[in-house]
Amino acid sequence: MNLATSLLRYVVATAVLTGGLAGGVSWLIRTDGPPSVQAKPAPLPPRIADSIERRKALIPAPAVSVPLPAKPLMQEANAALRPEPRTRPIIREVSRISQKKISPQRRAPIAPPAETKQPAILVTTARTDVPY
Repeated sequence: MNLATSLLRYVVATAVLTGGLAGGVSWLIRTDGPPSVQAKPAPLPPRIADSIERRKALIPAPAVSVPLPAKPLMQEANAALRPEPRTRPIIREVSRISQKKISPQRRAPIAPPAETKQPAILVTTARTDVPY
């Protein structure tokens, strides 16, 4: 009997909470207001209404213009069936400075590259466990 009453209480509490949630959602979604209340604009003060009327008299009426003829949506255009032939690029050789133009005094003797000492043990900080 104790199990049946607790089950009944659980079902009633769940029904009340679900009904409250559904009712709240439907209240939020409802768009129509009470039928007796209608939106009315606030009346303009007479001073502002007079100012608007005076300005309306100063503004000229818009001129009626003749509508322009509509442009066609699509037009024919020239189209090439094959691309134009490319012109061959002109490759020019760069002339070398002749050895005759440089005087022997200005020529620097080319020294052989100096040998550099390499350390016996190469120390590096690279990680070896990374596959990249």
